[in-house]
Amino acid sequence: MSLKSIPHVVFAVGGSGGHLFLAKSLAGALLNKSALTITFAGPGENASLKGNFKLEGIKQVKVASPAPSLKRILPFSFKFLKGLLSALKLLRQTKPALCIGFGSYHSVTTLLAARLLKVPIVLFEANFFPGKVNRLFSNQAVYTAALFSQAKMALKGEVKTVRFIPKHKPLKSLPYAEAKKQLGLDPNMFTFLIFGGSQGASFINKLVMDSLLYLENLPANFQIIHSVGKLDDIEKIKACYAERGVRAHLTRFIEDMSAVYRASDACISRSGALSVLEQIEYNKPSILIPFAKASDNHQAYNAFFMQEFVAGGVVVLEKGASGQILLGKMLDLSQHGSLEFQTMQESIIAYKAGVKRANFEDLIMQDFDIKSLKGGE
Repeated sequence: MSLKSIPHVVFAVGGSGGHLFLAKSLAGALLNKSALTITFAGPGENASLKGNFKLEGIKQVKVASPAPSLKRILPFSFKFLKGLLSALKLLRQTKPALCIGFGSYHSVTTLLAARLLKVPIVLFEANFFPGKVNRLFSNQAVYTAALFSQAKMALKGEVKTVRFIPKHKPLKSLPYAEAKKQLGLDPNMFTFLIFGGSQGASFINKLVMDSLLYLENLPANFQIIHSVGKLDDIEKIKACYAERGVRAHLTRFIEDMSAVYRASDACISRSGALSVLEQIEYNKPSILIPFAKASDNHQAYNAFFMQEFVAGGVVVLEKGASGQILLGKMLDLSQHGSLEFQTMQESIIAYKAGVKRANFEDLIMQDFDIKSLKGGE
């Protein structure tokens, strides 16, 4: 296959960890199966992910797309026009066969440029309730690929339900007990995986620390794997665990999520689409704490989906959340022979068994005539 015949695909991406990791997962799946080139167009490297997010074999181009602001209409208009011109230049140079949008206002200028140049658009919707950008462009896309079938209720045009593409390969060869040992944990003790993602880790950190106060003199029947994020004092959190006699493995950022999922029994986390879908993928019951400031309240929708549709989690809203409430839910899951834990895990497995979906990368290759590496020339 000549270089000229290799198709190019532009990904219009956002700036948060969830957007980027999902885009990277799809890009990796496409590159593994097909002969094509990919450019990520978006806000550029996210400082909060620096050093933890690598794009191998993918070009990254900064294309401005500012957040809408009526109060600063002139600066917004200037930045938007500048971003649109950059996107038009990129698309004219690369002549992509397709532009895939991942939501977020960061993707608007690239999607608009694709529309103006008549480049086919496919949207990827990861949340239960679609974001504004995907709702806006859904009637102009060839179709929207949604991870939740219920998302189609808020979208126009064709919607195809697709399978989640995990960015981590399950460590099937690593025994459950050995995964805990490698982190310095008791192989026989119930383990919670706690993380807050690129937004809102501090609230979860404080809530967990508050919950430990209610242990009093009772020995904890659980241990912790805790990703504390970049802002909080990791030594202070470590000391709090030690003071309460709770064994814990702490880190600022988890490099290998598959290893910690393998070592854990249940999760305490925000409810971004990536987190919820990973917990379903790895059969992990969860205590979900939606980020209250998430756009369109999408994290709350995701969390209640996990609780009501999958029956694999419980929701704790920020408003009214307390350490005492959190500890109660942790003890419900972690007590020996917990019926609640077993029921949640069985519900997740049953949910997955009842959902048949196509792989997104296979749909892209089929619908846009992208040759596979095995079948290519």
